[in-house]
Amino acid sequence: AGGGATAGGGATAGGGAAGGAVLPLLTMVSPPQVAAGYSTLTIDGTNLLAATSVTCGLTSVPIASNTNVQITTAALPASTALGMQPVSVTTAAGTSNAINVDVIDRLRLTAAVATSSTSVQLTFNRPPDPATVGPPRFTIPGLTVSAAVASSTTVTLTTDAQTAATVYSVTADNLLLDLIGTPVTQDAVTFTGHSPSLLPTEFVVIRVGDGSAALGAASVPVFLERRLIATGALVSTLPMPTADAGVNATFTMAGSAVGDGSLSLSPDGRSLACLGYSSPPGTAAVASTTLPRVAAVIDAADFGNPAGVDTSTTLGTTYSGTAPRGAVLDGNRLWVSGGTSGIFTTTVGATANATNVSTTISTNRSIAIYGGQLYSTTGGTGAGIYAVGTGLPTTTGNMQTLIAPTTSPYAFALFDLDPNEPGVDTLYLADDGGGQGIKRFRKSGGVWGTTPEATLGPVVRHIACFRDANDVVCIGSVNLTLYRFRDVNAATASSQTVGVSIGAAPTNTAFRGVALMPLP
Repeated sequence: AGGGATAGGGATAGGGAAGGAVLPLLTMVSPPQVAAGYSTLTIDGTNLLAATSVTCGLTSVPIASNTNVQITTAALPASTALGMQPVSVTTAAGTSNAINVDVIDRLRLTAAVATSSTSVQLTFNRPPDPATVGPPRFTIPGLTVSAAVASSTTVTLTTDAQTAATVYSVTADNLLLDLIGTPVTQDAVTFTGHSPSLLPTEFVVIRVGDGSAALGAASVPVFLERRLIATGALVSTLPMPTADAGVNATFTMAGSAVGDGSLSLSPDGRSLACLGYSSPPGTAAVASTTLPRVAAVIDAADFGNPAGVDTSTTLGTTYSGTAPRGAVLDGNRLWVSGGTSGIFTTTVGATANATNVSTTISTNRSIAIYGGQLYSTTGGTGAGIYAVGTGLPTTTGNMQTLIAPTTSPYAFALFDLDPNEPGVDTLYLADDGGGQGIKRFRKSGGVWGTTPEATLGPVVRHIACFRDANDVVCIGSVNLTLYRFRDVNAATASSQTVGVSIGAAPTNTAFRGVALMPLP
């Protein structure tokens, strides 16, 4: 009585322990957010002088100096677990109370891709501090960097003329910082010099069902088909996992849910992403189940090694009891859309509930990133395509702003075709409403037109588009059929061609999302 003791004869932190020893007591740990492999901790409290160890989560952190009221650590080991981690101090008397800190990964340059002969888009695992971004921060042997513009997790570099098909290496120096002042790692990434004449030759389409039974509301196996743009001919088929394996979850979709199955290509062109169920094939009324929804990340190499498909990301209770619709990846971060509650974000490999970034539109369909901006579509009330927040939002409370209204929109693609109009200025939007098709909208004077300039038919729900000189070519899918469209003189005229059928789904299967084949 008079002093709170713990079970087993110990004492509360700061109180008397057995034999007269006094436990350490922590009052503050700073900073509250730290980077694994770089940051140090300052720990304030009492009875700290005889500290034998400091731990952050399950990782031991070396002590640099300590007094009775303060400990300074060396850098957190790179192996420290990410997320909220408890920090505690141990002395001969026992272990202190714990105070949580938020451990984040170092700022990393994760990918680079040449978007023109004089520009390179860099992708980071999280936003760098724009105040530290500038040409001197970046080195590309063989090229001179003359400008650097930051937008969320991307930085666009302007270079002198690249040599087509030449492999370049790019690094950022340690004066490039994140928003908590941590320098970027100086890992190098590579990109290939822009080749304007090299057009994509393949696309990927999601096929649901294995043909064994008619499609319905139950979950079915999912396959990614790699096909030729010119003819639609099948190159190879990648089966998605139908059973859990290690950290990777089962990945299925509802057989008859035409609104599901959006497939996106990451801004760097190297990864596909889609959203599904972790329920095994044959799960009845799968949209009403509560097993976690799962995001899949697929790279080019996975088509030769199906075990490489990453389905380690699950969403906890996010979209529980409703349909998962789509996902898009940028660096290590995913944004997802579904049947209720708005747009969410999470990171690859996470298994907790995702973070809600916007509830403006509850029911969302396709989701993708163009020009550093996140977009989504919705049907029903307020049907159209929306910009989600500004850039690539990662916090709550963002608004969704209507870009173009339409009847029943699904997938979309945006292009910068007008050199006199800043940013993306041409929108292709798939609409499956009666008498609809792929609608082309144009932006002028910074304002998107609300009436389409042209409509390419027939109707499709999912599209993947690319520029071919003055034309835009789109691959479209709808249930049983694949189409190829060419919009001639897309930047200056309203001339377009009707879609040509280039593929049909086998019996008891259906097509869903479509995307260009990722770069190797």
